This record gives sequence, structure tokens and C-alpha cells, in this order.
Amino acid sequence: GYNQDEPAQEEAGGTEEEQVNRLSDEEISTIIDGMENLATDKPSVEYSKEEWDKRFKNPIETPVGRVRMGEHQFGKLHPDGNNNHQDRRSWIGIIYNTLTSPNIIVEQYDNVDGAERDYKYVFVKNFLTSSGESVTYFTSVTVKKGDMEVVITNHFKKYKDIRKLLKEGKLCFSSISPSGIQTEPNRASASVTTSETDNNP
Repeated sequence: GYNQDEPAQEEAGGTEEEQVNRLSDEEISTIIDGMENLATDKPSVEYSKEEWDKRFKNPIETPVGRVRMGEHQFGKLHPDGNNNHQDRRSWIGIIYNTLTSPNIIVEQYDNVDGAERDYKYVFVKNFLTSSGESVTYFTSVTVKKGDMEVVITNHFKKYKDIRKLLKEGKLCFSSISPSGIQTEPNRASASVTTSETDNNP
């Protein structure tokens, strides 16, 4: 959206805001490297309505406020409950950890008719694969309904999906380096090495 009739006005106002919200490729790489260093084992939680309700019956606290689980999310974990017939029964703990302690949260523009706002929150957390040799990215997506965020979908994503999300969206929370990420990527990458030993909430 840079083709305005009045370039002078854009120099004064528009571009500055764009620059604040947009991350460079270098910053995106720094964030993703930091996320990968924070990858943890996938939590092992038994698949049962009891375990689900223990975590999701009431709204849960997240870095962007209270979130409740969408109505059909438990059913979608069973192979018979989702379109791809994927077995997602091991996801209960993964979803919970992604919402309560995400590595990043990104505002993704999503202008849907009837929606209460024109973006959704994408919570992202890294987990180690079962072999422990590589890292996966898990996402939980929320939309605003009334005074609360509601989870509408949960999925594993690829590296390129997370790069694209960070390139096009707006980073609104990061556990990597909340203060330094946009202005001083070098300091952000330096702090990654120390954050593994810090148990910051």
C-alpha cells in the first residue's frame, strides 16, 4: 500500500509506522533461532475429557489476556473428528503450553465478514521432535468474541510458514527478547544463549 497520491505525506507519517511493525529478514532469523533454542519436549498428557477439562474448562491466562477454548476443539483431536483423520490425541498438553507460555504471538490480518476485529492472534511454540534431533512449530489461533479470545484452530506448521507469519504479521509478544527485538537484533541474539538457563515465567 505504498502507492499513495501524496508521497510527501507518506514520508512524514505512513512509512514510519510500517517500519515499526515490520521485521527485517535478519530480525526474523534472530527470532526463529531464539525460538528453536527454547524448544522443549512435547508434554505427555493422557487423552481424556477429564485431562482436557482440567486445562480448558475455564478460561486460561495468556500473555494477551484470557483465552477460552472453542466449542469443538476437543472433538477435533480424535481421528474421527477432523477432516484429515489425523490422530491429534497427544496434543492436549501441547495446546495448553502453547497458549500459556508461547515463544511468540503474532497479530495476523484477517478481515472476515462479521468478525469483531480485522486480525487474529497466532500463538507459536517450538517443540522437539520425538527423536530430539529437530524442532517443530505449533500454532494456536484465536479470534475475539465478546470480551475474550477464543481458540478456533490448532496446527503444526513448517519453518517457512512461521517466517511468512512474521514477515506479514505484527509481532506483539516474544519470550525471546521482548524489549530488544526490533531495535537491537544483535543484543536479542546474544540474550538467547543465556535464556536457556533462566526459568523466566
